Amino acid sequence: MTAREELARKIIDIFNALDFDTQVKQILQSYRVQMKKSEKKPQGRTAREELFFALRDSRRNKSRLNIKDILDPFRIQSSSKKCSSKNKKSPRKACEVVYMNAYRESLVPVSYGYVAGGPPRKGGSQKVCPKCRSMGLHLAKGYKERYYSCIYCGFHQELEAETYQY
Repeated sequence: MTAREELARKIIDIFNALDFDTQVKQILQSYRVQMKKSEKKPQGRTAREELFFALRDSRRNKSRLNIKDILDPFRIQSSSKKCSSKNKKSPRKACEVVYMNAYRESLVPVSYGYVAGGPPRKGGSQKVCPKCRSMGLHLAKGYKERYYSCIYCGFHQELEAETYQY
């Protein structure tokens, strides 16, 4: 059911009530009402007031209410207000006084793991390069020889003096 149909049903239900005006005002407060672009409203009136006056005048002039014709120039949306009043403010919370020395003592040390030393070391053929101190020293296998080579600075160190005999 759309908001327009819901509003029409509520208005039809209270059509013959003695306090029609007050009930319509209360019902309209729970809806957003706008005039369609093709319609003009008088200056100084809101769209909700214009709808209220149209409903009140049609009730006074006719014994039968044609609600579709009255609601046609208006765009209607149901309003989902969580607060019933705009004037109510939440109470302010009292501030806590915090002394810095007590705060620093209450802090728990946090470990972030390796931060400035680079990534954690893994087991394998990586070793620390004596020239640039990086973890880029790898065991390289060439033709008939084995040596350590740094992938960052190009450091070269022979591992064995003898060569392989194939």
